[in-house]
Amino acid sequence: MTKNSALAFILMMAVAGVLYRFWRPILGVLLMVLVIVFGFGVYSVAVAMTT
Repeated sequence: MTKNSALAFILMMAVAGVLYRFWRPILGVLLMVLVIVFGFGVYSVAVAMTT
C-alpha cells in the first residue's frame, strides 16, 4: 500500500465513522435542503408560467 492510498483509506474510514455517528442530523439537513430545492423549483415554474 502506497502512502497516498493509505492516507486515502484512513480518510475514508474517518469520514465513514463521522457519517455513522451523525447520520440523523445529516439526514435532517439533507431533507431540509431537498425541501428548499423543491420549493425553489416550484417557485421558478410558477414565475415562468406567469411571464
